Amino acid sequence: MNITLAKREDLRDILDLQYLAYQSEAEIYNDYNIPPLKQTLEEVKREFDKGVILKATDESGNIIGSVRAFSENGSVYIGKLIVHPNRQRQGIGTALLSAVEAHYPDRRFELFTGSKSAGNIALYERLGYKIFTVKRIDENLEFVYLEKRRILRLRPYRHNDAIQIVKWCKDEYAFRQWSADRYPKFPITAEDMNRLYDSLDIWGLTAFDETGIVGHLTMRCPNGNFDEVRFGFVIVDCEKRGMGYGKKMLSLAVKYAFEFVKVKKISLGVFENNTAALQCYKSVGFKVVERDKTESYNCLGETWNCIEMEITNENDISCDATEA
Repeated sequence: MNITLAKREDLRDILDLQYLAYQSEAEIYNDYNIPPLKQTLEEVKREFDKGVILKATDESGNIIGSVRAFSENGSVYIGKLIVHPNRQRQGIGTALLSAVEAHYPDRRFELFTGSKSAGNIALYERLGYKIFTVKRIDENLEFVYLEKRRILRLRPYRHNDAIQIVKWCKDEYAFRQWSADRYPKFPITAEDMNRLYDSLDIWGLTAFDETGIVGHLTMRCPNGNFDEVRFGFVIVDCEKRGMGYGKKMLSLAVKYAFEFVKVKKISLGVFENNTAALQCYKSVGFKVVERDKTESYNCLGETWNCIEMEITNENDISCDATEA
């Protein structure tokens, strides 16, 4: 099974699967006019444009499950979690729900189902959702609303974090973008990582949510005082990149540095060829600054140049970053 973002050309198949999957719900309520069985393709297209639709496919590429969500006013509203009747009770619904949550780190999630849909309610509660209200629609139908809150936090780095972090660079190119020439070999072990950290005057932070650790970075004082803190070794779980975790982790670290460490400036360096990281740093509020001399490293037989970036005021943090 593979879970990916649905494409517009998938929507007809997803709607057909929706009609099939909701037959059991219609039978429970003895009502075959429930909205999921009446939804049109045009309505699904509007939902596609408004938010995220994921699809689960089998080894032949057939769509066997789907879920959709959109974000509004700090909450993510999840709906139409569907699985082909022949593939139910195989963990596909759980995987889809976890995948759509991963697109929205540090958010409140909300969904609803009918009060007679005991299997749905049990699944949601098992995955951490809690009932917060019940609304009666008519004499035969009640909707149960459930919510779940995910909060990204930072804590001090622990040596055993390295066991997972060293797995997040899948090839040496990405590894060198992260670590430059700090390590003589690739891949490295957790012991290698901790040995280097113990030899440097740095302290680390690890980002985590209820799923476990999701990101990491280090801090150091390049001038021997807390006027400036320099970020380094910034990395996010390779399975969670492109989902906002890096942006949120960095914004939390920036706020920590300004509010608790009381720094005047935060700086970092990023390789010119690491465009994804560069855009992430810019989205948080870091700005490119000119140096008298460009810092360069010899990596993989090439000369890689560094771009210097800094942020000098907590108010420079992007509003999107603080709300991500």
